[in-house]
Amino acid sequence: MALKHFEYCVVGLGSIGVLTYYFLRDMHPLAVTRRIDAPKEIEVDLLWHGRTVFKSRVAAYPPDWDFECRKAIVAVKAYDLERTLTQISSKVESAVLLQNGIGIREMALRILGEDRLVRAIVTYGAVKRGEFSSELRSEGKYYIGVYSRSAMEAASRLAGDLAGGGANVELVEDIQGFEWLKLVVNAAINPLTALLRASNRVVVESEHAWRVAVMAAEEVVAVAKKLGVKLPVDDPIAYLRHAAEAFKENVSSMAQDVASGRRTEIDFINGAVVRLARSVGVPARVNETLYNMIKVIEENSTVLHDTRWHG
Repeated sequence: MALKHFEYCVVGLGSIGVLTYYFLRDMHPLAVTRRIDAPKEIEVDLLWHGRTVFKSRVAAYPPDWDFECRKAIVAVKAYDLERTLTQISSKVESAVLLQNGIGIREMALRILGEDRLVRAIVTYGAVKRGEFSSELRSEGKYYIGVYSRSAMEAASRLAGDLAGGGANVELVEDIQGFEWLKLVVNAAINPLTALLRASNRVVVESEHAWRVAVMAAEEVVAVAKKLGVKLPVDDPIAYLRHAAEAFKENVSSMAQDVASGRRTEIDFINGAVVRLARSVGVPARVNETLYNMIKVIEENSTVLHDTRWHG
């Protein structure tokens, strides 16, 4: 079979992978997924408020198959990133990292080097509906940045292509600040909604849940300040409140993972906060508690698997 060349490939077809494929649909990306063992066509579909806005049969390859693409949109979970980048590193010119959490850059640097990396922080709210199927719950934005000026051309082209497909996109100078701002939100909201088996609405409507979210967020902000990270907003707690209200109908990725009995990204979110807090001498007891509670659920996922949602 002749080697296939693509401008884009989307690696990982979860909720954000499917959404990103939709925005790049006119570029006809290659879908790359471990859920197949040989090249084939798969059906990818996206819903918006229950209405199908995109459904198409697309070319798909497993990651260990031979293909080439200029820009790989890597939308796998953070814990699968190292293995995935190792598999595709010789097949792509640059990789766009969409993962939640901290430590993503360091992991990717060891494999690709910073000249080949683009970072995208995604704030759209989407939920997985089935195999290669996603539902968009709330509008958001792609914040795109680089770690090396050498990768700026790839980042600029990506931003233009996403915007051309209807996405809200912003190229930013300091992607680290946006990475940490999303961590503030994820560390506060994701484990709470997973533990309570609830949508983000619970953080808005429950005074007690909000108090816990604020305490977790304040710890993240303290660690960021100690590390010299400049957040792109003056009031992170006000931003957290805005995010909780704007995305109250969304079900966090961690809550979806817990409900399905899957491994979560807690090690890269609250777990990373705890590790970094210890390294700089900042207390992070709320994040440590949330981290340990989610780890208990992961250890007992077959027992605690529950798909019922409250809110």
